[in-house]
Amino acid sequence: MDFDEALRTARAVNQTAVYYRSLNGLFQYDQWTSLPRRGGAYRQEMSAFFGAQKAKLYASDDARRAAAYLDGVPLAEIESDADRAQARIFRRDYRNAVMIPADTLREFTLIKTDVLNIWKEAREKRDYRIFMPWLKRAFALKAEIARALAPEQPVFDTLVGLTDEDVKTGDISREFARLRAGIVALIERIRSSGKTISRDFMDREYDAGTLMALGRRLACWNGLDPETATFDDRTVHGMTNRPGPLDSRISTARLGRIDMIFTLLHEGGHAMYSSRTDPALRDEGLWGGTTGALQEGAARFYENIVGRSREFWQCHYGALQAALPEFKALPPEDFYAGVNAVSPSLKRTAADEVTYSLHIIVRFELERDYFAGLVTAEDLAAAWDDAYERTFGLRPADDLEGILQDIHWAGDYIGYFQSYALGNIYGAQWRAALLKDCPDAFTRLAAGDIGAIDGWMQEHLFRWGCCFTSPELMKRVAGSELDAGPYLDYLHEKYSRLYGFKI
Repeated sequence: MDFDEALRTARAVNQTAVYYRSLNGLFQYDQWTSLPRRGGAYRQEMSAFFGAQKAKLYASDDARRAAAYLDGVPLAEIESDADRAQARIFRRDYRNAVMIPADTLREFTLIKTDVLNIWKEAREKRDYRIFMPWLKRAFALKAEIARALAPEQPVFDTLVGLTDEDVKTGDISREFARLRAGIVALIERIRSSGKTISRDFMDREYDAGTLMALGRRLACWNGLDPETATFDDRTVHGMTNRPGPLDSRISTARLGRIDMIFTLLHEGGHAMYSSRTDPALRDEGLWGGTTGALQEGAARFYENIVGRSREFWQCHYGALQAALPEFKALPPEDFYAGVNAVSPSLKRTAADEVTYSLHIIVRFELERDYFAGLVTAEDLAAAWDDAYERTFGLRPADDLEGILQDIHWAGDYIGYFQSYALGNIYGAQWRAALLKDCPDAFTRLAAGDIGAIDGWMQEHLFRWGCCFTSPELMKRVAGSELDAGPYLDYLHEKYSRLYGFKI
């Protein structure tokens, strides 16, 4: 077997694996939105069956020979970006397929629907004890998978790597320490400023249909093609499934709160990253964007750096006032200040831009400590509450306010939480690079022109699909893989102006 034959085999296997990924995306979307509880058993059987079929892709003689050949080829020596990506993805997925025990993978697949349903029941009853044994089993199976893949390294390092390929937990911990220190210092400066900002309108209820229609319109104004996305409002948690290269399924709760606008801008960022891959790469199956931090970076870039900017609302506040007449008496500057007011809270999805990353650091550290054996499933809810009291000075009143608020551990997003704060960091690195290339990008945004931002994101992020890992792409775009400095600079610049203190 020569290089060309090995690459042809890798490309063919990768493309078929993408079809299975798409099928799983449809299963997941249906499970989260409309699968009846009694339909779960059969769905589990289907998922396990198709998972086994996907595993067979890597069991053929051609796949084995291709893997053996490509393992001996340094990726850096492959000139074409697309060919290098095909080789990297094939090597990664081949390793995962042949090293994870089939029985472990099948058992994990079979319990996933049950885990999600039990989490929903526990939320309804506000009782973590209902969910705890199922979470414990899910974590145990994930640990078995991680040990099979990399017996020589800590379990949590492997789990993080499954979400954020080639991102090292040591680098994450280092930048999170910088982030925590910088955010804590900024919060103290905000408190010391003596300025209070009213955000009362954020806690009121408005017409849900009107509010969500506006949020969808703004997401599309940012660059989302409405013919590549659908919206569903039947879930308890915002999410975007990506079953096809021009097929994103955005799901949210149906709530009449201003936060929903930012949820829709966030999910719109996911959908744009998923659907705007260069057609040549899309045809090779390299669509959808790199998972984890780059996906969250796109989402949080449009939610916060664009969507909470003064310039965005200089452009769109009139549309909000036309849709919701309640805001006609509220000056635009008061609205801008209110949607950016810093107010520590218990709920991650309602957190302000400054404190949000602290929510993620709490979760990252709890996961890390759990898989290091420092905390047990039985103690996890109390450890969560203690961490919130230490970090925010707030303690959850019950498990729904605490450990049951997120879908991630119930939905097989174990080792994922770090991606949100990494996304904050990446988004600010993009912003710095964008402003270097296009200094007037946000001035143009205020005048109703998102073209500079949209074009830059297309050129530097969207068009590449999943060609690069996060470190590879960030080095190309920003000159460094992971650097919390630009994000802290952005926060200090924005909030010193908002709260009236000097940096």
